[in-house]
Amino acid sequence: MKVLVVDDEQANRLILQAMLKRSGHEVIEAEDGKKAVELFDQEQPDIVLMDVMMPVMDGYEATRIIKEHSKNNFVPIIFLTAITDEDALVECISSGGDDFLTKPYNRTILQAKIEAMERIRKLNATVTMQNRELEEYYSYLQREQEVAEQIFSKLMQQGEPDLSMVHSHRESAATFNGDILLLTQQPSGVIYMLVGDFTGHGLAAALGALPAAQIFYAMVSKGFSIEEILVEINQRLKSLLPTGMFLAATLMQIDPHTSSATIWNGGFPDVLIIDSDNNIISRIPSGHLPLGVVDQKSINHGAERVELEEGYRIIAYSDGVIESMNEHNEMYGQERLEEKIIEDLSLGTGMVQNVIDSVNSFREGAPPQDDVSLIEFVCDEKFLNSKISSTVDLLEVKPKNWELSFVFKHDMLTVSDPVPILMSLLRDVQGLHEFKEELFLILTELYLNALEYGVLGLNSLQKQDPDGFEKYYQEREKKLVGLDEGWVKIDLIHKAENNYGELQIIIEDSGKGFDCKDISTDMPSLDVRGRGIALVKSLVKSMHYNDAGNRVEVVYECR
Repeated sequence: MKVLVVDDEQANRLILQAMLKRSGHEVIEAEDGKKAVELFDQEQPDIVLMDVMMPVMDGYEATRIIKEHSKNNFVPIIFLTAITDEDALVECISSGGDDFLTKPYNRTILQAKIEAMERIRKLNATVTMQNRELEEYYSYLQREQEVAEQIFSKLMQQGEPDLSMVHSHRESAATFNGDILLLTQQPSGVIYMLVGDFTGHGLAAALGALPAAQIFYAMVSKGFSIEEILVEINQRLKSLLPTGMFLAATLMQIDPHTSSATIWNGGFPDVLIIDSDNNIISRIPSGHLPLGVVDQKSINHGAERVELEEGYRIIAYSDGVIESMNEHNEMYGQERLEEKIIEDLSLGTGMVQNVIDSVNSFREGAPPQDDVSLIEFVCDEKFLNSKISSTVDLLEVKPKNWELSFVFKHDMLTVSDPVPILMSLLRDVQGLHEFKEELFLILTELYLNALEYGVLGLNSLQKQDPDGFEKYYQEREKKLVGLDEGWVKIDLIHKAENNYGELQIIIEDSGKGFDCKDISTDMPSLDVRGRGIALVKSLVKSMHYNDAGNRVEVVYECR
């Protein structure tokens, strides 16, 4: 080891030099504190033996400077002193000394202290090197996460339209954001929006976002209903996420044709409905469990419908907004949020950014403890008129005459629902886009009747009580898995009439049929062969069953 000996007495330096050289150490000497600092910077010794009382600069001051110059490297300093006063010894340690050795010197004790300090120095060097490696590894991971987050964000936002009526702000508590905002608008003008908050934050919270986004965008584009989208996302998250992780979310369908919004809230804070006079006229609370908690059959997908007028607003926000904490452990809170929203709307300023600024000010500059999301939808004139432009676009090309015919055999019936396939085709047919919701309902009800009561031979009366309902679906799944014969045939025939047309839907199954005599022109709203026959009949121009009851033909007017 290289040892720096600092003492103004030459005799003391000679004694220490002799002791240290006998133990195999290299020795350099300084007669005062100032010289010690200069030699330390030049020679970079492994250890320093420092006298206390010296001219020019004493040992206390020299020690403080040497410790400052050594920075992250641990260079032990042992004070050499004849002082036994406790205050002086405390000063040795407080100035940066690591140990002290009293005069006269004992070679054995001196060597023991040097060896002890060497062990500490090596341990410190190891820890410093490991810390440096950890810092480099952390920086590498940080860069990797930043790149991954950029790719992740682009994947999440692909296909997301730039809508002037939607304003949003999202802020992450970590590199990855566990809050999601999925937004898309169909050519018909209908807006679908999924706002969600995964358990926790960071990468773990964001893992479920990609499959949720893929399902959302794919199913909306194919004309699936809110209920079906919820069921599919819930099932996927239930199978992917570990126990304890889920997605609190609100799913909205905002339709300019009906000037209404259909809102489902599962575990998300209240969705606020604000009128054109800036009054909160409704709150849509969480009435359902979050997605990914229960299995598909247990999920409740009932949604609330809200009528909209020009100037109405829909406000959704994650709990990271209202649960933001200040240094006094106070939460921002629901009441403060609503007051701030109404204040900003009344002033006509940018509500979203002003609320976020208010939340940040409340935190007094501290970073967010959780991911923060705030979304505002404004039912403005542009949105309400989007149905007109959409309809005009659809009618620019007149509908044509065409026919499609499909036969779905037993092996496909067990693994696939043909209705989305049909809807995907109908979605792109000129003149039928704006009728997709009603067509989806008609095809779904007629197909399920053909499958369940025709091919599978189930009895609808079994569903009339709660226990029977569960048993019915258990039997349905059992028969569907074991299905080895049967088929459902679907014919679609479109006849053009000026700018509109008629769609004839014929569905036939391989089952034995049913007694269809009760289906008359004045059919009441009751379950004849399935849940929605009465509803289907109310939507179509005509409905006719064959005598056997295993073939139904309906005509739907596209007007």
